[in-house]
Amino acid sequence: MHSFLSPFVHSYYSFFVTTFDVVLICLFQLDAEDFFVVFEFAFNAVYEKYFVSKPARSCFEVAALQKGALVEIEAVALVE
Repeated sequence: MHSFLSPFVHSYYSFFVTTFDVVLICLFQLDAEDFFVVFEFAFNAVYEKYFVSKPARSCFEVAALQKGALVEIEAVALVE
């Protein structure tokens, strides 16, 4: 998760958006059975490091993701 979120967060900085501006994180994964492995343990640990403001979050099982990915993360930021 660190290897995924680090460039993700740095790309936000290039638009003058910080992790404090993020209001929603959505996690999309292929297999709901992986929920506790991916979301509860790996994602929560990384989430707490990068998103100190604790934005809302959700998790969905999907049928497919682009380029064979197992997990996709979407973030919504509110910038004034």
